[in-house]
Amino acid sequence: MTHNVPAILGGGTYNANGTSTFYIPEFGFNRMLSKDAAGNDRSFGVAAYGAGGQNTDYAMHPILGGASYINLEQLFIQPTFSSKVGENHSFGISAIFAFQRFEARGLGGFDNPFVSASPGNVTDNGKSNSHGIGLSLGWIGKISDRFSLGAMYQTKISMSAFDKYKGLIPEGGLLDIPAKAGIGLAFKASDKVDVLFDITHVFYSDTQALGAPTIAVPNPFNPPLGASTGFGWDDQTVYRLGLVYKHSPKLTLRAGLNYGENPAPNSTFNDTFFNSLTPVISEKHVSLGFTYQINPKMSITGSYVRAFDKTLDGNGVKLTPPGIGTPAPDIRVDSDAFGLSFNWKY
Repeated sequence: MTHNVPAILGGGTYNANGTSTFYIPEFGFNRMLSKDAAGNDRSFGVAAYGAGGQNTDYAMHPILGGASYINLEQLFIQPTFSSKVGENHSFGISAIFAFQRFEARGLGGFDNPFVSASPGNVTDNGKSNSHGIGLSLGWIGKISDRFSLGAMYQTKISMSAFDKYKGLIPEGGLLDIPAKAGIGLAFKASDKVDVLFDITHVFYSDTQALGAPTIAVPNPFNPPLGASTGFGWDDQTVYRLGLVYKHSPKLTLRAGLNYGENPAPNSTFNDTFFNSLTPVISEKHVSLGFTYQINPKMSITGSYVRAFDKTLDGNGVKLTPPGIGTPAPDIRVDSDAFGLSFNWKY
């Protein structure tokens, strides 16, 4: 996956794409179990997947005045038990084991007792790890021959602290993963075409690091970094529309659209400045995919996702207190993601 995250200030462009490609592995396994006493099908599976590319790598940051680097990597291991109840309903429950790795470099201007609650734990301390456990619940029900409904809820995952960066990340280094809930509808338009629609709500505001407001007054920093500040993200509702076309017994084609309003505010200088370090402002995505059945036991699946260009306008926001006169940078993000997987029935 690649992304392009430049910040634009005073007519100059400062590219954060020093690291532009990320390889994110994933793995899945599923096995059918014996039927329960009522004759319902049951299964057990494990999925392991990552999230990456949440990275900025500036050779020159427009405000920090030097090189800066922020990277967050996430790994999720999700064992799942599911059961069919009657002919038309299926339920599933998953434990989620989450692991995170974080690193920051080039933020030395914040590494002092006037700015940080924990000087020495702000920047250039190498990689720091955290872990946590969550839960996910899901249901799919067949309403008629053509319509199916689904719903899911994933709990907030409370993570252990990034001890090496407790002077930068709120509440002593806690970067929790927000809860989310969703509903979905599937419509069988014909024997060859399925239309899918779902809505997911992400509760960013319920996590301190992501949802708490950014610093209101940057000089002095009150409260300081590592205390009760955050990125100021709003909750986000994401809408997805998908189309599945069974072209032939061997080939299935897919296409999708995704929209979620940018969660990052830009009402103050610090809203825009701190979010110049995190590439999360994209709103519109389009995706294409396919599955090709090589033989009865093997298939290959590929996908492409394009996140369209989005700019967070600094709007001429100035540093406070008034009179310093440094404008906030504009931030622009776009990205491309490619996926390829091999599937084997045994």
